[in-house]
Amino acid sequence: MLIRNRVFFLLLIFILLLNAGLRALEPPTREQIQKYKQDGTYAARVAAAREIGNHRMDPDVVAQLNYRVKRLALEAQGLSPQEIDRLLAPPPSRRGMPTRGQVKVLAILVAFQDYAPITSADFIALKLFGSEDIYDPTYPYETMRAYYSRASYSQLDIQGNVLGWYTTAYNRSQVEETTQGRQNLIKEVLNYYDTQGHDFSQYDNDNDGYIDYFLVFWTGPHGEWASFWWGYQTTFSDTSYLLDGKRLRRYSWQWELYNYPSGQFTPQVAIHETGHALGLPDYYDYDDSIGPKGGVGGFDMMDSNNFDHNAFSKFVLDWLTPAVFSSGSQVYSLRATGNYPEALIFFPGAISGDIFNEYYLVQNRYAIKNDSRLVSVNGGNVGLAVWHVDARLNSYGTNFLYDNSYTEHKLLMLVQADGLDEIELGIRGVNAADFYRPGSELGPSTYPATLRYDGSPTGMGMTEITGSGTPISFRMYAGANPALRLSSSSLSFGQVNVCTNADLTLTIYNDGAGPLIVNSISRLSGATDFSCLTTTFPFTVNAGSSREVGFRLGAYNTGPLTATFAINSNDPSTPQALLSLSGTGFIPEININIQVERKVERAWILQRAFARITIQVSKAAPFNVDSYQLTRQEAGSGANPHIVQTFRDSDFSSGQVVYIDKYLEADKTYLYTIQALDCYGRVISSSSQQKTGSELTREKILKIINKKG
Repeated sequence: MLIRNRVFFLLLIFILLLNAGLRALEPPTREQIQKYKQDGTYAARVAAAREIGNHRMDPDVVAQLNYRVKRLALEAQGLSPQEIDRLLAPPPSRRGMPTRGQVKVLAILVAFQDYAPITSADFIALKLFGSEDIYDPTYPYETMRAYYSRASYSQLDIQGNVLGWYTTAYNRSQVEETTQGRQNLIKEVLNYYDTQGHDFSQYDNDNDGYIDYFLVFWTGPHGEWASFWWGYQTTFSDTSYLLDGKRLRRYSWQWELYNYPSGQFTPQVAIHETGHALGLPDYYDYDDSIGPKGGVGGFDMMDSNNFDHNAFSKFVLDWLTPAVFSSGSQVYSLRATGNYPEALIFFPGAISGDIFNEYYLVQNRYAIKNDSRLVSVNGGNVGLAVWHVDARLNSYGTNFLYDNSYTEHKLLMLVQADGLDEIELGIRGVNAADFYRPGSELGPSTYPATLRYDGSPTGMGMTEITGSGTPISFRMYAGANPALRLSSSSLSFGQVNVCTNADLTLTIYNDGAGPLIVNSISRLSGATDFSCLTTTFPFTVNAGSSREVGFRLGAYNTGPLTATFAINSNDPSTPQALLSLSGTGFIPEININIQVERKVERAWILQRAFARITIQVSKAAPFNVDSYQLTRQEAGSGANPHIVQTFRDSDFSSGQVVYIDKYLEADKTYLYTIQALDCYGRVISSSSQQKTGSELTREKILKIINKKG
């Protein structure tokens, strides 16, 4: 009965916390897990943690990733940034913390009458926003700012301010342990500093109306895992509350000291919670009774609050873009990801920038910078970490299909080189034997093997590992290879009228034994008049099959035109095949004859003059003139020509047009010009007036001598 009542009480607490919309939860210790299993509360705590949902990637981050992947695909097709902007609308602002640039955040410090602060505000400010200090005994967790600067390769600079300590007029036990109670406490602190004139608008880094992220530190002992006085990230639900016109959104809630009042403040919890603010999920396993156990074996900041963020997380946060191997045989060299944004994806059909797939991801985890505490692993020469990633999207396209807690296999799994699977069996965390080093191999017939999660082979392997520190070199190989062949290395369009299109077809053959993946077809050089009509990539040509691809010459320029296109594929012997295109943009000779007769209509009271204008057009070859513009300009006035009339090609079906220009001044001389324009508004032929009876003069303007009559 006692255990049952305790479980009921815990569930009540969890329901209150769930109403808070928690997004991230500080992991429990091994001792806590053991304790909860013994006292019968573990299942209830796990159920509540699952409802919180911090084991999932932030959907806003997934939307941003989806946008980034689509942009990369369009760039690979040769589209300009302006063309991509017209085709692809960015997702709404994610109302979270930006992953790049200088980002300002706020930290507030709250103390209570019965729990005085132990740490000075200046020291907390130093630990959050201070510069790198490699001699600090807590390095690489010496400051949050320095940690994320290193993790992002100086692409993210977290700066900010600390407000506090603010001490309430009451004891901590008087804080209502609900969403409302927590938010009322935060409002109390913020309202005080608002009256002191603090500018809160500076924390809206992307100017979307929301303070991107703030941190709350409180004094006193921590509670149990998933309780009110624990560490987590959540959202501020009172949208009516404004500070300098800004609403509150994401924030983290954590202790000043884990063993209050003993110990020294460190920013490790803040670093972990800020990882959630950036959009990352927890990689530790919430429930070892469902799916594979062990998370990533403690080998990540989002698992155990230790070490660097892994290469997949950095890929997600746009801090690195891995190289890609999909076929053939190639030697790679990777430097330490603690220092360089380098990693490698290998999988059949893998393409650069495509994060939403299943693949293997390799990185060198040499003990340096944020990984410096790995010095105890193989003397710091850690080796290659190989991750099996399954980042396919769910049916709604809103999040990853898999996670590290509740699915049949993991979103992110460390491939353990020793083949013992101790992490998944729950025996132990990451250890020195889990890394690939000289003498070890990963391939189709090793254990572990390079299989897909469905058990089918990838046919890929990693061998010939050399070097034990940084860099480490290795050879990647694939089984059956494709062989690309083009029906022709060049296409000639011949003569193409400007403002018209001509299309030709190229056949791509796969003469190999493996599937041919055409990742992109893009223009390398030459005239922009040429384009590829195929816009959906990648596409697959099975062994022994072929596929037709269309190319177009949309003539804009005249004269000889050439361009070179690159066809990029997974053919190991010819990863980039070149295709030459040629043609001639053509405008035939267009003869325009304009004759102007000046007359005065004596029947008019004012005896106004008029002009009878005869325009004749002939073409050496068929061509569609977009328009003809007849202009009039008063001779010697310096005024711009005035468009009198616009004609179409159809107006000249008989070869000529007669136009009467009325109400002219009899004593003035006017200059008439007729211009033929193409579909781009360019003048392709013109003729100017001549005196009655004189010969046609092209491209020269003659003055009309007005004879009164």
